[in-house]
Amino acid sequence: MSIRQKLIIGLALAAAVGAFVVAGMSGGTDTFDNVIANNPALEGFVPRRGTEVLQQNDVALLVAPGYRARITEINDIAIPESQQFFSESLRSATFTPGIGKVIEKLQPDQNCAQAEYWNVAAGESESQLIGWCFTAF
Repeated sequence: MSIRQKLIIGLALAAAVGAFVVAGMSGGTDTFDNVIANNPALEGFVPRRGTEVLQQNDVALLVAPGYRARITEINDIAIPESQQFFSESLRSATFTPGIGKVIEKLQPDQNCAQAEYWNVAAGESESQLIGWCFTAF
């Protein structure tokens, strides 16, 4: 094999490896959420935006230390505070669909949730709203 052929094969292999690296770095965008990354008050959505979950899946907003939250609605249905809980240790407001609740199971297909969050020191009057959508099956 000539040096020219070895060089061409080497460059082709390097290009292939580079393509795999770029694909791996740019793929899986559902694991990165710009809204979460750019808002120091928020730590995550459950389920994450754009993911697929079971119809009985929890819906939650995770907030940073010093913040509180509540799920305000799912699919335009108001979620009573009595049917959700806020975990101080996990810093999450969570609603779990179930029998006897305003939502017994998430609808098949797209679901959209809205939550309210606020800095505890500033008070609930300074709350902000955030929304996200996901799919249930």
